[in-house]
Amino acid sequence: MTQSITQGIEDPLLVVDHQGTSGNPALWLEQDGAAMAFMWWDQTNSLLNLGTPATNPIVSIQDNGTTTVQGSHDPLLVVNHQGASGNSAIWFEQDGSPMAFLWVDRSSGNFNIGLQSGLNPLIQIQPAGARFR
Repeated sequence: MTQSITQGIEDPLLVVDHQGTSGNPALWLEQDGAAMAFMWWDQTNSLLNLGTPATNPIVSIQDNGTTTVQGSHDPLLVVNHQGASGNSAIWFEQDGSPMAFLWVDRSSGNFNIGLQSGLNPLIQIQPAGARFR
């Protein structure tokens, strides 16, 4: 078994420095010699891509911060909150200010949709049906 461990306290911890124009700098994860996952920089389109051999790429991050999630299987995006510290949520922000949010209230099981700051939902889907505020 070959193992490589990178440890340190300085930034950057790991650098992949691709020289020239022959390709895109990449990190590949393999198991038993088979490619399992990739992370690479698309020089032409200025994208950081994450993918697998089956779905290539799955996630693309543009140099302006825009993120695209692609796929052909359900679910396309999973938010998996672990532990009891809070509720599963997706927040939409602009310039650091909350603009809209989706969240599941662990105690009631309600799915909530809201706008701006605060936790008062505009739409609440309860296990028994929808309620609009």
